Amino acid sequence: MEDCTGMAARIIYRDPVRSNHSFFVKTSGLRWISLLLLALIPGAGRVWVLPFFPVLASSERYHAELGRPHKTPAEWAGRMVLQLRRWLPEHNLVLVCDSSYAVLVFLRHCATLARPVPVVTRLRLDARLFAPPPARRPGSKGRPCTKGPRLTSLEDVVASPKKRWRG
Repeated sequence: MEDCTGMAARIIYRDPVRSNHSFFVKTSGLRWISLLLLALIPGAGRVWVLPFFPVLASSERYHAELGRPHKTPAEWAGRMVLQLRRWLPEHNLVLVCDSSYAVLVFLRHCATLARPVPVVTRLRLDARLFAPPPARRPGSKGRPCTKGPRLTSLEDVVASPKKRWRG
């Protein structure tokens, strides 16, 4: 399944470094997802970032050619977190991700593990946030609620004079 470049599993994506609001640059390459460990190396005097557990997140087209179901990067990350939790069941883990991983299915997966893994990610200021759905009353009819009442928008929280920020 190799092509002329030798990268059969490559994807085409927006290059964030060379693109801006008015100029869109497409780049092809391999999409790797990797977990990083912050470790204090004795003698170095500082914390080092050590990459481990890389996973190749191939393109949807590549999986279609192989006849396999496609997994998004968030789905791959969910599997990686599950495996990491199996390897380190008693450790406190915290994930710091970019906005690609601000996906409810991934966040719910991390929160519902036997030992939940907190995720720090970036949200848009205009994100619509909702409380968890209320508990279903016995004997109620119809489809159960999938979300609770809408929460205050992040824009309003940031602009609120009542909010006291700590640095």
